[in-house]
Amino acid sequence: MNRSVAARLSLLLITVLAISACNPSGNTGKETADTTASVGVGTFDVTKIKDQIVSIMQAAPNADHIAVFLNQTGTSYIFDLCLPVEEAGRFMTTEKQSLAMGVYSFDLAYARAFNRVDNFAKILEAEQALATKLGAIEEVKSKQNIAARLKANLKNKDSLNLITEEGINELSQRISESNRPDIYALSFIGSSVEGLYITTELAQMAKNPQPLIVFLSNQKERAQSVYDLLELMSGLESVAPIFEKMKPVMAFFTEGKVLTTNELKQLDALLEPVRQEIIK
Repeated sequence: MNRSVAARLSLLLITVLAISACNPSGNTGKETADTTASVGVGTFDVTKIKDQIVSIMQAAPNADHIAVFLNQTGTSYIFDLCLPVEEAGRFMTTEKQSLAMGVYSFDLAYARAFNRVDNFAKILEAEQALATKLGAIEEVKSKQNIAARLKANLKNKDSLNLITEEGINELSQRISESNRPDIYALSFIGSSVEGLYITTELAQMAKNPQPLIVFLSNQKERAQSVYDLLELMSGLESVAPIFEKMKPVMAFFTEGKVLTTNELKQLDALLEPVRQEIIK
């Protein structure tokens, strides 16, 4: 799938944190992390689906674009729609922490797009708390460093290309060395669902919801990426309920409807349980 520099960079910034958690020590030698999870009487080995996860992620639209779009349409910024930052400490398992980190990643992009520096700092602190638990705190700093370099070179296309290529190459290396692709996938799922959820909520509040309705009508590819990743990960006990709740959402998008106000309410009613299961 062809990507512009901006699109590829956006994917880099929103996923580099999650990828680092897949190999928090940075080791390139023998991996020692436990890569299996108990599922009933058997086990689920996430390393066996790493190639499939990478393939889906490489073609998937990224959630950062939603935040930029919301700002461009003049939609309001509503902090109360985001996951409360004080809840970061209640996620105890690796799966739940990864999902929540993805949710906060979108909330961070949302605050950044609207230049809400005050809320950005609060959300970043919550994200860092989860990153610390997942062993990825250094990657938060890495992400900030990349963003700072890009901001300083906005008028220099060649520099932007170089910084982006360096970041993409680093990201690809992390993926290839990762022994925890589940963290990578779950973070992306959390971010994407949060983006869709906030957009549907804002569309119902907007004075002119048409741009948001049109945007949501064209989100089948994003929903498919989330669905495919959830299907791969459904062998995990904490992911299976999310996958079940995502099925009606995927069916909705598969119908290819052009959304009306009534159907927007229907979509919101389908997305709400998915989001609630993620942050449960």
